[in-house]
Amino acid sequence: MSRPGSTAKLALVRMEDGSPMPETVDRAVPDVEYMLVAYNFESSETGVYAYMYTDTDTNYYLGRITIYSSGAGVKTFDIPTMPAGKYSVYVTREVCGCPDPVVFDLMPKGELSPDDGNVGSTTWLDVWGLQPNTGYMVVWDVLGDPTPLVNTTFVTEEDGAKTNIDFTIPSVPAGTYAVSVAPVSNPNQVVALYGEDGEVSYPTFEVTSEITFNPSGEYIPFQLVTFEWDIGRDPDNDFVVVELDGTPIYTGTINPDSVQSAGTSTVYWSDGTIKGSFVMPNGDPANIVFKVKAGDDEAVGVLKRVSGAGAFLEGIDLVNDVAYIRTKTGEVVASLSDLDARMESIEGDVAYVRTNMGTVSATLDAVNAALDTITGDMVTIRTDLGEISVKVDNVASLISSASDEVVSSVEKNTKAVQASISDVQTVLSGISTDLSDVKGDVAGLPSQLSATDGRVQSLAVQLTELTNYIYMIITLLAIAIILSIVIILRRK
Repeated sequence: MSRPGSTAKLALVRMEDGSPMPETVDRAVPDVEYMLVAYNFESSETGVYAYMYTDTDTNYYLGRITIYSSGAGVKTFDIPTMPAGKYSVYVTREVCGCPDPVVFDLMPKGELSPDDGNVGSTTWLDVWGLQPNTGYMVVWDVLGDPTPLVNTTFVTEEDGAKTNIDFTIPSVPAGTYAVSVAPVSNPNQVVALYGEDGEVSYPTFEVTSEITFNPSGEYIPFQLVTFEWDIGRDPDNDFVVVELDGTPIYTGTINPDSVQSAGTSTVYWSDGTIKGSFVMPNGDPANIVFKVKAGDDEAVGVLKRVSGAGAFLEGIDLVNDVAYIRTKTGEVVASLSDLDARMESIEGDVAYVRTNMGTVSATLDAVNAALDTITGDMVTIRTDLGEISVKVDNVASLISSASDEVVSSVEKNTKAVQASISDVQTVLSGISTDLSDVKGDVAGLPSQLSATDGRVQSLAVQLTELTNYIYMIITLLAIAIILSIVIILRRK
């Protein structure tokens, strides 16, 4: 039988918020309180002391553990600031049979203060558990588009920590962004930061904005955007400036309850709120800084301009020079001439339109596509955005299914053609064997027309030219037959 206390054990635990029971951990972070639990010791055992093996001290003293009559005790302690690595906690006893030490991995962690603010504001980052005496830099938006920030380099202390690293919030749209660091020698190698539970947990910063935009989210060139700023007061002969990336799009004195306009922008001040609208200018994808100044007051917001790729052209109004475009942020009404829209290609029943903001897709109906001419295996399709030539086999797949009226019309004309061919075959059956070659050609004609019929059903275009073409073939064939008969009769 084992002597009491000979099976003594240790565990590193932390109290999880909201949980009545502690959680065992094998990963920890610096400067956080944990508990060393000792159990299976002798009842009310004395002389039990806890130590930690650190990078600078193999006997880092944590304190005495009081063992109760149950044979268990708890020692609460803070893990000191140390570089990331593998460490252990152990105990000494006055009796034999010391338990195995608790081994854990010390992980890096970080904190931001403050953790919210506007674009251009300043925050401070504290980090622990990095490599000592090593150069790092701050990385913004590590869970989205990781971006190392310039002028944020620092060197860690001997203990792998660095506090009060200040940096300016970059020009980004309102939202929540995760922050970390990366070695200066490799800015793309983002350091994973951890929380008290030993799981990855980056400090986050919420970028706020006094200006709200409608729609919210991303914007494509030529999209109409409205804005509001609750300035909290009425105008007092204020000179107002509205800027996009430092370029004024409106300047002037605002009168109460009066809409002011300049170019494609408008401004309106009423009930302590400045409202307005503007058209997103054309340009490459970028974060656009939007600023409103009214007297001594100023507000800043950021909009994300994206490419037009993925947008869908819903309709065109040539008379009013308007294009209706659907994006994931809503419908955009843009100037057709400003877009400089032109046909690029047709694939299946989708038209692709090249514009100043990139390629957008559209249905054939949206661009009013119609067959113009046929030359060999090429056809010209006329649209509101110009003409485009494609191969016949591409045209045959433009419309995946035709309307009932088109199908009915095709079937009617096909039956008429087949009836005419049947009559021709009846006449040919009584002609001399000298016409056998002609009969063979005519016999093969229905199958050719049948294949043509299949392609016609999938093409939502006018059938007049095709029908006339078939009738012309039959007429020429009939003339050939008559001439052959005349030649035979002359030989007799």
